[in-house]
Amino acid sequence: MVLKKKDGTTYSLQGPNPVMEEQDFWDGTKYTLHNFDISDEEHVQAAPFIPIFESLDDIQPEEITVPIKETPLPIEPKKPRPPKPRNTVKVMCLPASFHDTIDPVYGDTNTVVTYDNQFPVDIEVLETTDLSCRFRTNLTSIERQSIIFFPKERRWWKVMTIERSKEGLILNCMPSDVQPSFT
Repeated sequence: MVLKKKDGTTYSLQGPNPVMEEQDFWDGTKYTLHNFDISDEEHVQAAPFIPIFESLDDIQPEEITVPIKETPLPIEPKKPRPPKPRNTVKVMCLPASFHDTIDPVYGDTNTVVTYDNQFPVDIEVLETTDLSCRFRTNLTSIERQSIIFFPKERRWWKVMTIERSKEGLILNCMPSDVQPSFT
């Protein structure tokens, strides 16, 4: 097939590459060329178009009747959706309380943290990493510095900040430096 330029003229090379003048040619008797039938034909004849399908004008539409059965659909009462499964865990809580003490000699005021009796509580784990965690609980009151213990993981968390939400309290915790016994 002949290569053509955009204007339709035949494309021809300007001449041989000067580097190729020193090229050694192979002996043409020692090899066979395949698919190198180069001809000077300018146009390739396309195969004649044979329509596979008959034209649409010759096809007559057919009417199709489909019987429609009207069956009333039973109305099902809407079932309430079950609540989303929450990642709730039963843990032990050691609530903290604060007491101010006054030094009798110097008169300085010191705040002392004391821990009350432990009790079990259900909490929802919102987010946890190695160094922090967030819990949601339905407790109405809990103080900062309270200790939360996960029996399965054997981890103690200290409550650092408390946020109020519609579902209860959100506790932001970090690993505790106090690790009391919960036996």
